[in-house]
Amino acid sequence: MRPHRAWLLVILLGITSFCCGGCGERGPARYQLSGTVTFAGQPIKAGMIVFEPNAGTTGPGESARIVDGRYQTPKGLVPGVMKATIQGCDGIPYEVPGEGINPNGKELFAPYATTVTMPAEDFEQSFDVPAAGR
Repeated sequence: MRPHRAWLLVILLGITSFCCGGCGERGPARYQLSGTVTFAGQPIKAGMIVFEPNAGTTGPGESARIVDGRYQTPKGLVPGVMKATIQGCDGIPYEVPGEGINPNGKELFAPYATTVTMPAEDFEQSFDVPAAGR
């Protein structure tokens, strides 16, 4: 999959989570998740993290942009175990012939998946994508 198409998929998943996440009356309690994201020890300049509830966790997922090595969930997450899929780019915009500018730059590694256990409180979690994730 080309990098720009992968980003389109991530953006569409994020929009879907955003639109459907607020359905219903109030919904479940959500808590902010923020922190740093590095690749082989260096801050990721641009990217996205998509959080999805694992089995046993109910509630909406969410996505968060990575900017200069930091992220924060816009609406927050429900408590429980979340799958976190990280996509990181070099942050150097480049032109895709016939499609325009890709502002995030080139992908640094294939999407990297891990998990995070979200407590029932605002929480900070750092992620380090290993160099082997290339």
